[in-house]
Amino acid sequence: MTHTHSSPTRPAPADPGQVLAQQQIRILGRLAEMAMEQAEAMHAEIMDPPPAKATGATPDQTQARIVAAGIAFPRLSRLVVQIVALQSRIARELYGPQQKAAAARAEAAVQARQQQRRRQVERIVDQAITQVEPEFHGGRKLRDMLAKMLPEIDPVLDPEVLDRPLAETVARLCRQLGIAPDWSRWAEEDWAIAEARDQPPGSPYAKARSAGSDTG
Repeated sequence: MTHTHSSPTRPAPADPGQVLAQQQIRILGRLAEMAMEQAEAMHAEIMDPPPAKATGATPDQTQARIVAAGIAFPRLSRLVVQIVALQSRIARELYGPQQKAAAARAEAAVQARQQQRRRQVERIVDQAITQVEPEFHGGRKLRDMLAKMLPEIDPVLDPEVLDRPLAETVARLCRQLGIAPDWSRWAEEDWAIAEARDQPPGSPYAKARSAGSDTG
């Protein structure tokens, strides 16, 4: 009897460019810390020099130290700014594509949700039209009206459309069409069951459940 052993999955090798960029960011970070420490020391030398008795320096030597600190401080400050700018540039080159890809995925997910909501609304209202006008030709005028109204549920014009209960949006369009749908038609669909459970304000299913619980 032979035994087969599956080899463990090995992680993908690291991108040498990314490894180098991360090392550079760490090195620059350490350099920035050292430059900051020196800049803080120079600033203290200028603003609060130690008394001559503590250092054993003459007044001229103390003044010379203050002047030297005054010259060094701006240079160190510029060095820190340059290091931080270089860190930022490397970080943008390293993480920029990842951030753009993540933003593109998020935008695609939002657009897919928008399209799904529009298709759901159009399907349900179309079915509501069929309830009141079973013949296709009889409902043509209502469907033409619906086609003109659907752009109103675009998130640009109606930013809350994705957060509003689906049944509320459907009910609003049906009111504009002058029809009263029979909500029992969709009561067993997942979205309607969820609205009956969660009781979102504005959903006809929330009202129906509340009325049923009051009479029970």
